[in-house]
Amino acid sequence: FGTGAGSGQQGQSPTLSQHQTPAAEASKKPESDIMLSLLDGFMSGETAKTTSNAGAAASRPTLTPAPVVPLAGLSGLTQVQAKVGLPSPPPATPNPPPVASKTTAVTRTSSAGFDLLSDVNPFLADVDVETMPMQAMPMTTGGNNSTMDVPSQGGVLPSPPPAAAGENVSSLDLIPGFDDFVTGQLKKVEIEEKPKIQEQKPKGTLDKAPRKTIEDDPLPSYESVVGSSSPAAPQAAPETNAPPAYEDVADSQQTSKADLDYLWPMPFIRARLMPQDRGNTADLSKLVGTSHNLLATPNVYGGLRVWKHADGTLDLTPEEMRSYSSYLVKEDGDASPAFDIPNRLNGGIVCMTVDNESSKVWAGHSTGEVTCWDSVSFKFLHVFKAHRNGQVNDIVLTSVKNFHDDRVYKDLWTGSSRGSLRIWKNGGTVFPQSGQNSVELRRSDGERAHGRITALLHVPSANVIWSCGIHSLALWDATSGAFICSVGELEKKTLNALEKSYDSAWSGTLQRRSSLGFADQSSGEYGSDWDSDFGNDMGSGRSLHSSSRKAKEQVGSLTKRATKLLGKGIKLGKRAVAKSVDTVYNATSGVAAPEAASSGETLAIILDANDNVWVVYNHGTVEIYSKTGKIIKTWKEAKIITCICRVKSYIWAGLANGQISIWDSKYEVCAVWRGHQNQLQSICSVSSRVYTLSTDGCINGWHYKCPIDWNEKYASWILKQSDKFLNKIQLTVFAGTWNVNQMKLGDIRNSLPRWIESGSKNADIAIIGLEEIEMGSRTVAESIVKETFAQSLQERGNLTAQTWLQEILVSLTKATNQQWHRIGSRQLSGILLGVYVREHLKKATGEVETCSVARGVMGVGGNKGTVGVSLSIYRRKFLFLCSHFAAHQNAVDKRNEDYMAPVREMKLLNGGSAREGDDRSYQEGALFDDAHLIVWVGDFNYRVDMPYTQACEAAYNKNYRLLQENDQLLKQMAKRKTFVGFKEGVLNFPPTYKFDKKTSTYDTSEKQRIPAWCDRVLYRTKKDSRLVLPGYGSLGKKYINGLPEEPVNCCLQTYNSCHDIVDSDHKPVYAVLNVGLCCVNEVHHRKLSVAAMGMLEK
Repeated sequence: FGTGAGSGQQGQSPTLSQHQTPAAEASKKPESDIMLSLLDGFMSGETAKTTSNAGAAASRPTLTPAPVVPLAGLSGLTQVQAKVGLPSPPPATPNPPPVASKTTAVTRTSSAGFDLLSDVNPFLADVDVETMPMQAMPMTTGGNNSTMDVPSQGGVLPSPPPAAAGENVSSLDLIPGFDDFVTGQLKKVEIEEKPKIQEQKPKGTLDKAPRKTIEDDPLPSYESVVGSSSPAAPQAAPETNAPPAYEDVADSQQTSKADLDYLWPMPFIRARLMPQDRGNTADLSKLVGTSHNLLATPNVYGGLRVWKHADGTLDLTPEEMRSYSSYLVKEDGDASPAFDIPNRLNGGIVCMTVDNESSKVWAGHSTGEVTCWDSVSFKFLHVFKAHRNGQVNDIVLTSVKNFHDDRVYKDLWTGSSRGSLRIWKNGGTVFPQSGQNSVELRRSDGERAHGRITALLHVPSANVIWSCGIHSLALWDATSGAFICSVGELEKKTLNALEKSYDSAWSGTLQRRSSLGFADQSSGEYGSDWDSDFGNDMGSGRSLHSSSRKAKEQVGSLTKRATKLLGKGIKLGKRAVAKSVDTVYNATSGVAAPEAASSGETLAIILDANDNVWVVYNHGTVEIYSKTGKIIKTWKEAKIITCICRVKSYIWAGLANGQISIWDSKYEVCAVWRGHQNQLQSICSVSSRVYTLSTDGCINGWHYKCPIDWNEKYASWILKQSDKFLNKIQLTVFAGTWNVNQMKLGDIRNSLPRWIESGSKNADIAIIGLEEIEMGSRTVAESIVKETFAQSLQERGNLTAQTWLQEILVSLTKATNQQWHRIGSRQLSGILLGVYVREHLKKATGEVETCSVARGVMGVGGNKGTVGVSLSIYRRKFLFLCSHFAAHQNAVDKRNEDYMAPVREMKLLNGGSAREGDDRSYQEGALFDDAHLIVWVGDFNYRVDMPYTQACEAAYNKNYRLLQENDQLLKQMAKRKTFVGFKEGVLNFPPTYKFDKKTSTYDTSEKQRIPAWCDRVLYRTKKDSRLVLPGYGSLGKKYINGLPEEPVNCCLQTYNSCHDIVDSDHKPVYAVLNVGLCCVNEVHHRKLSVAAMGMLEK
C-alpha cells in the first residue's frame, strides 16, 4: 500500500459515492490516494457506484495496486507504537505545516508535542538528531483508537469499527475483508492486475530449445590462446547435425541410466579437488562471490579463503604470490592458488554477505559477532557484537533513500540461531557498535521472529525482508522493521499439530496459546519470548515489545529445569546447556523443534528474476511466493535440493546425488547434468561464472551459458589438445597375504624379510595382508568394543598389530634400499592390512580412509571378516582389501556370503548406497563401484573338492591342473557367485594349506585336511573410458585417439608363494602387478578451460 493523507476533510468520512467516480479519481489522483479512498469507503460500509464509458476508460491511467496480504498476524506501526508506549501523533489538521526543505535543520520539539524522529522512529534513540537530515520512513497517523482488542484463542482477528470522522486509517493495519472489497472495486473500474506467471507445463517436462551444432572448423591452438591474454573468438557454427538434447538422451532405449551422469560435457574449471588429507585441511561449507573473487568459509582458522580472479584466470599473478606468500594455501598441488585470511575471533564464520557497491564483505560468526573486510584488499575493517546468545546465521543489507537529501542509508539486518532478528540503523555505511543504534524486532504478539533463524532475504521492489525459521516464514517492513505477517500454511499446520503435545509437556508450568493470536497477559499466559535470564539479546538497544515479568519468570524456570535435567550443566559443558536451552526455547516460542516436523525444514530462500521468492525445504519441497507472500506454485522434487542460487535470469540448484539442475524464468527445467560425485552444499556466481561446492570439498566452476546454450565445439577444442594435460604413469604393486598362525616376534624377524624381498625390489606400492596375528575370545571381545565405540583405534591397531606394521616397514626399506611410508592400516581382531608407498608417491597419495566388516562370532566377531583401505594416487581411486572367510570344507555358501557382505555393506565415512542401473546380478556399494582398481588379498578358505590322498599326491607331483579343476573358488567365480569381475593369475605353485608346523609336509594329523589354495590375490579394474576424463562423458573417446578404455589398467607380472618358509601352517603368497595410470595435469587443463570460457564470452 502507498502511504499518505486521505482525501476527506476533518469531521467527515468521505467515500467514493460522495465524490467523483473512481474512473475520474484515477485520472487525477495518485495511486496511494485511490487506495485510501477505497479503504475509507470500505470502512464506512458503502459500495462505490461506478459508471464506465469509453472516454473515461481512455483517460484513466493504468494502475497496478499493491497486493494485500490477507493473513492473520498483520500489524502496523500504529499497533507497535501503542505496545511499546510511543506517543501517538495528533489528528491531522486541515492546513498542515509546510514540509521542511532539504537544507532545513530538524530540531526537537517539547516533551508535550509530537517529535517526528524520536517518537515515531525507534532507531534514533542514540543518534544526534540535531544535525541529522530528515529521513523518509512510513508512519501511521492513527489516533488513540489505533489498536484493537484481540482474543487470545482462535487466531482470528475481529473486524474493526468504522473509521471515525477525520481519522486516517493506516494502510499497514490488518483489515479483514478489505482484500476482497478492493478486488471488487478494481474490477468495476476495469483495473486489472496482469499475472506474471504463465501457465505451467506438467512437472518433469523440458523445454526443447534448439541446440547449437558442432563446428568442424579448427579453433585456435593451445599456444595461441593460453599464451595470450585475449583469446580469439570462435567462428559461428553451421546449424547442422545438432547433438542430442537432454530429453532425447534420457528417453533413448539404448541409453542406460548411468549415461545420465555424463550429459552435456562442457568446459569446467576444477578450482579445488577433494582434499587428499581431509583431517588437516579446511572443511569448506559455503561459497560467496564478489565482483571478481571467490570466497569460501570456514578455512582452517575459521576465516575466509580467497580465490582471486574467479571471473578470469583463477590464478595469482607473481606480485600477488609474493604479497600473499605467508597466507597461501598449501593443501594440494593440483588445486588453484588461493590464500587464507586468519580469523581474528574465537568463533568460526557461519555466514557471509557481500556489498559490491562499497567493496565490503560482512561475515557472521558462531560467537554472535560480525566482522567486516575489504573485498578488494581483504583487510580487516571492523568487528562488533551482534547477538549475545547464539551464532549469526545470516546477514542482509537494505538500502533506504532519504527523499529530503537524496542520500542512501544502508541498514544491516542480522539473524541468530536463537531466533533474534536485529536491525542496525545505517550499519552498512557507518560501522555499528555493539548494542548501540540497534533494535531487536518482534512479532505483533511480542515473540521473537523465529525459534531459530535460518535465512534472510531482502526484496527491494516490495521493500520487505523475508525471514525463515525452522518451519516458518515472516515478512518485515524493510524501512521501519515493523512485523507485517506470517507467510504460508506450513507454519500454521505445524503449530496446530504440536499444540496439544506442548500443552501436556509443560502442564502446570506453562500454558500454550495460539501462535496466531495475542496472549492474554492478565490471565497469566505466556505472551513474550526469550527475555528471561539472557536479557534482551544484547542488553542495550531496544525491543519493539516489552515482555511481562511473569513470562520471564516462567521461561527462566524452564531454563533452570532444563539445566538440572542435564545433570549439573557445568559438568556437561556449555554446549550441552546451550542445546538444552535451544530445545526449551523451540518448544516455547511457537516454532517446532527440528525432529518434530515431518514436512521438512527451510533450507534456503532466494529471489528470482520475476521478483518471486523461492523457498526450498530439506525434504525436497519447493514453494514459490509473490514478493508479498501469496503462494504461486509448489511442488516436490524427486531428488532432494541441497542448495540453490540465482544466476542471471536462471535458478541453479544442487541436488543430493551430485547433479545440478537449472530452471529458466518460466520455471521449466532447461538443463540437468552430473556436476559432482557427492552431494552439493553451496552455489554462487562470480560475473558469468558459477561455482559449486560439494560435501567432499570439491569446487567446480562453470560458465552459466554452457548448460543452457550447449555447443560441443568448446569441449572438443579442449579434448583435441589432450596431450597437453593427459599423462600416463607406470607403477609396480607388490600384494601379499599370509596366515601367520600367531607367530612369535622372533619368527617374524626371520621369515618376514624373506617373503618381502621375493617380490618388492622394484615395487612402488606394497599391500600386506595378515591373518591370525592373534586369536582368542579376549581378542574378539576387544574387537567388538572397538568397532562399536572407537573405530580410530582399529586404524592404529593394538600392540601386536603395531609390531607387525613396523617390522613390515623395516623389511621393505631393507629389501629395496628405498624410503617407504605407511599410508593406511586397519585391524579387525586377528586380521591386519597395511598399505605402504615409496617416497616419490607420498605427495601424490591422499584421500585415505579405512573400513571393516566383521563376520565372525554371532556375525559381529572380528575373527572372520574383511578390512579395507581406500586411497587415491594421482587422483585415481584404489581399494585394497584383506579378508579371512569362514573355514571348513563344506562351508562354500558361507564363504560366498562373507564375500557379499563387504561388497554390499562396506562404507567409508562418506559411503553411499547401491547404484541404480547396475547390470550385475547383485548390487554393489558405492565404495566398490567407484574404485578404479581393487586388489583383494586374504585367506579366503576356499578348498579343493578331492579325496585327501589323491589331492596330496597331485600336490607333491605338481599336477596343479587337476587341483584347479576341483578348486571351489574357481568354480564359484565361473558361476558369478563370488569375486564377480575379478581376475587371478595361474596357480602354478603348490597349495598353500595345510602344513605341519615347521615343515612343508601337508597335514598328517587326525583331521587330514585336504591341500588347498586358501591364500589368494585377486584384482579388478573398472572399464569405463568416460572415467579417464571425468566430466567429458563419451566425447573423450570421440576426439582423443588411443584413449584408454579404463582409467587404471593392471596386468599380472608374478604370482607365487614362498614354499620354503615353514613358520606357519600356511605359506605366504604374493603377486606383482604392473599398473598403468592415465591422470590429468590439472594446471594445464584449467588453463584450457579458462580459454574455452573466454571464447564462449565472445
